[in-house]
Amino acid sequence: MSVLEYIKEAMTDMSKQQPLTDLLKNTVRRMVRSLGQFESGNIYSLLINQVEKNLIEIVLEEQRYNHYHTARVLGIGRSTLYRKMESLKIDPRPVYRRMEKTEDANLRKSFPLREQSR
Repeated sequence: MSVLEYIKEAMTDMSKQQPLTDLLKNTVRRMVRSLGQFESGNIYSLLINQVEKNLIEIVLEEQRYNHYHTARVLGIGRSTLYRKMESLKIDPRPVYRRMEKTEDANLRKSFPLREQSR
C-alpha cells in the first residue's frame, strides 16, 4: 500500500470522529507493519512530505493564494514557503487563475484590438 493510500484510508477513518493523534498513530503503525521486520523504507520522509504538501495547499487555498498571509498562518517566512512549494512541486498560482489567463489570451487572439488613431 502506498503512502497516499494510507492517507486516504486515514481520511475515511476521520469520519469516526477519532482524534488526530490517534488517527496518525494508527496509520503510521499500519505502514510500519506492512513494511515487514527487516525491510528498509523511507516512511519518515514520505509521510512528512505528504502532510506538509497537503497542509501548504490547504492554507494556500484558504488564503486565496496570498503567499504573505499563507506564510504567516504557517509560521514560516515567505522565502521558506517558496522553497517548500518548489521542492514539493506545488504550483504558486491557483488553477482557475491559469485558466482565466489562457482564456483571456485565446479571446485576444480571436478578437484582436484595433489600433486607434489619434
